[in-house]
Amino acid sequence: MSKSNRAKVENFSSNLEGLKVRVFLMLIKMAIKANSAKYDMTEKKINYTLRHMQKGTAVQWMISKVTEAETTRSYRTWENFITDFTKAFISDNKEKDAKRKLFHIKQEGKMVIKYNNQFRDLATRAKITDFATLSEIYT
Repeated sequence: MSKSNRAKVENFSSNLEGLKVRVFLMLIKMAIKANSAKYDMTEKKINYTLRHMQKGTAVQWMISKVTEAETTRSYRTWENFITDFTKAFISDNKEKDAKRKLFHIKQEGKMVIKYNNQFRDLATRAKITDFATLSEIYT
């Protein structure tokens, strides 16, 4: 496969939204399928995926998986790895996800109005309406 035909897989960050996490995983699977001769073993598939987990708390998860493999001297199966990844990074609980994001949101160069809109949206999705609680979270 020529370089121009390859899908570029960006490094994964655990701060991504659910859809972006699913897209990341889909791109990983597509790259592995397109290069099936190269990624013909579970260990190669998992190592390829872990190499793209270098941002945010995804790094901690990657380290734990590498440590687990070193301790047991092997990875389990590709299917088990995907299941573990999905449980760790894809949540069906939108309220819980919004709460988690709300406690980590930062303005960091965003215009105040954009930050306020994002904060209100997350507070609504997190179902937090108490003014005192919202005031405590707001930074």
